[in-house]
Amino acid sequence: MDSVTNSIIDGMARALYTEAYASAIEEHDIAGNAAGPGEDWMDVAPSTPDYAHDAALRLSGRIEERNGMSLVCLIYQAAKADGIDTDAEPKDQDSPYWHEARESRHCSYAEAFGHYLAMASVGHGVCWFDDHAKFPLSLPLIDSLDLEDAQPSQYRIWSDEFEAWHGEDFGLFCAENGIDGEDSEILERYLIDRGVLVTEQA
Repeated sequence: MDSVTNSIIDGMARALYTEAYASAIEEHDIAGNAAGPGEDWMDVAPSTPDYAHDAALRLSGRIEERNGMSLVCLIYQAAKADGIDTDAEPKDQDSPYWHEARESRHCSYAEAFGHYLAMASVGHGVCWFDDHAKFPLSLPLIDSLDLEDAQPSQYRIWSDEFEAWHGEDFGLFCAENGIDGEDSEILERYLIDRGVLVTEQA
């Protein structure tokens, strides 16, 4: 896979995961790190898991099929509509190719393109054309990622542990079940939020 396509897929995967992560916390009362005032979910969400990249690859195939061209052809059309000289070479070692130029502090032009393809495809209400010139583009409508089914290591749904904990010492319970570090903190918050674990900090 070429570098342009890789960047687009990376942007799509990050968007799919971050959108689902934020939704799970805000709408479904699931334990995790929420974005506070002035914070961005892109900074708060854990690193993008492999299954989000798999979902991005599947989405990219549907987008390419609907439009009859590859993601690379689509982003070249986007760049042309934006008036970007796609034949321009970097001026020096520190100058990126056009698709590597920073679109924001989070992503390059190509990653931003993937980000908005994904966000529009899950019906989030934002799209590439909010800040860029229009060109012919057709997108599918897909469901958001299901974090509960995927259960990545960075974002666990604690149903089994919830059922297994019967009020014993929380630290001992974690030690006996191999739960430590960030996982123990998330589980503790999960139990506190459900009113089954009371601590001095709660």
